[in-house]
Amino acid sequence: MMNKVKKFLQEKGYLVIVLICIVAVVAAGISLVQMQPDEDDVILKSSPSVKPYATANSGISKTPTPTTPTPTPDNQDVSRPVSPAPTQKPNVNITSLSKPIDGEVQVSFALRKLVFNSTLKEWRTHTGMDIAGKSGDTVRATHDGKVASIKIDPRYGLTVILVHAEDSAFQTVYCGLDQLKVAVGDSVDAGDSIGTLGGEIFCEKDQGTHLHFEVIKNGEYADPSGFWSK
Repeated sequence: MMNKVKKFLQEKGYLVIVLICIVAVVAAGISLVQMQPDEDDVILKSSPSVKPYATANSGISKTPTPTTPTPTPDNQDVSRPVSPAPTQKPNVNITSLSKPIDGEVQVSFALRKLVFNSTLKEWRTHTGMDIAGKSGDTVRATHDGKVASIKIDPRYGLTVILVHAEDSAFQTVYCGLDQLKVAVGDSVDAGDSIGTLGGEIFCEKDQGTHLHFEVIKNGEYADPSGFWSK
C-alpha cells in the first residue's frame, strides 16, 4: 500500500500542490471580503463635519488647483488723468489756449483715424499733438490753472498735468519735459514756465525732441488746435 501511495505522489504529486494553493487563495479572498467595511458604514461612522474625499469619477480633485486671477485690462496710460464723465457735464467756459511752445506740428490730433507710429511700427490713434522743439526750450502753461500731477510716464516720459476748471473738467497734459519749474499744487498763469523740453518720449522717440501736448475736456480728448488763440 505504501508503495502505491509513494508512486502516486511521485507521478501526481504536483496536482495535490496546485489544489492546496487554490484552496489557500480562495480562503484568503473570503477573509478579505469579510474584513472590508461597507462604504455606507464608513460615511455613517465619520464625523458629520468632515466631508470625505470625492472619488476620481466625480470630477473634483482632492487637492484644490490654484487659480491665477485674470488681470483687469487698463487701456489708459499712467499719465492719463481722464476722469469719469459726470452725469451732468459742467459748464466749461475755456475756449482758447496759448501755445505751449513755438514749433512745427509733427503729428496732429487723430482720434477718429489711425496714424503710423514709426517708433512702435504700428498704426494707432493719436490723442494729442506733437510739436517739435529743442532741448532747453521753455514749455509754458496754456491757461491759468493749477499743477495737479507730475509723473514719470513709462511711455511719455516726464509729464505735467494742469487743471483749469472745477472737478478737473478741463485739463492740459505736457509730456517730454526735462527740467521742472513747478511743483504739485502750484498755481500758474497762462504763459508761465512749467519746465524745459528735452526729456525722451519713449513711444515717439523716432521723432526727436518734441512736446506731446493733450487737451482733456469733460473726460474726453479734444483737438488742441481748436483752442489756439488767434
